[in-house]
Amino acid sequence: MSDALASDAVARIIVALILFIAGFVTGRKRMANNLSKAISKLLLWFSIPFILLYKVYTVDPTTALKYTMLVMVSALGSLITAAVVVPRLLRSLPAPSIGAAILAAGIHNSAFLPIPLMLILYGDAGPAALYSAILNVIIVIVVPVIVGMYSEKVVGGSTARRIVNSLARFPPFYALLAGILLRVLWPSETLYTLLEVAGRAAAESTLSSFYLVGTTLALAGLAVDRPVLVVAAWRFLVEPLLTIAASIILGLEGIWLAGALIEACMPPATMNIVFAISYGLDEKLVARAIGFTMPLSIIAAILVRLIV
Repeated sequence: MSDALASDAVARIIVALILFIAGFVTGRKRMANNLSKAISKLLLWFSIPFILLYKVYTVDPTTALKYTMLVMVSALGSLITAAVVVPRLLRSLPAPSIGAAILAAGIHNSAFLPIPLMLILYGDAGPAALYSAILNVIIVIVVPVIVGMYSEKVVGGSTARRIVNSLARFPPFYALLAGILLRVLWPSETLYTLLEVAGRAAAESTLSSFYLVGTTLALAGLAVDRPVLVVAAWRFLVEPLLTIAASIILGLEGIWLAGALIEACMPPATMNIVFAISYGLDEKLVARAIGFTMPLSIIAAILVRLIV
């Protein structure tokens, strides 16, 4: 790492620590909820879309195809194995708890934590942004199926309608489409420069997500029980092994390999709490799993940086 990159990394780490501490200290206060919602909107409507738009416009098509295949194998494979095995491991629990454990095990935080971590550790948040966009297309298809199996609430509308509605409300999906269209219809150095500036600004703004990390840990704590350990096994064993196997087969290397490995070790997505509350699953189980795995995920990302 050059001196300039090392200096940038140190500065980002300091900012991230300050935001994390602020989130942890204020996490149980009312203002933290409003600020967390504002940060989430910033990340969802600006940061992730513009990082993704720039990366899709500039990425090598072969690499993008390989990454799509990787996400299909690792993330979807993790979800499918969780849907099959977790109910057997937690058969004594009620259906809402089993459904929550499946979501927590199979749907990880693919944006708000790995994107700033990639920025700090590698100076490039692009691989995580692309991974997140691909994964979220899978999520809007899979979540209605999982909650339909384990929710005690009636979920209105057909599965296909819910999928279309979810995609329509997901800004990174439009950024993905825009990046593909602009690449095909308007290859331009001027546009490249503009997107690069916007992409860098968007990447730096993702550091604000460390405030969300702090508030999540403040609310969830570090309680450990059998369901949490089952979720942790998927986050640190099942999906990483699937990712390593897929990466070897696809020949991924460098920052793209690092991005895939870091994504594979991330904690359950905070959106799982939203899904659980909305569909009557066990949101406290999801919160406990996030609180336990999140610190370990950050350590895992640092270990990946030392290796790749």
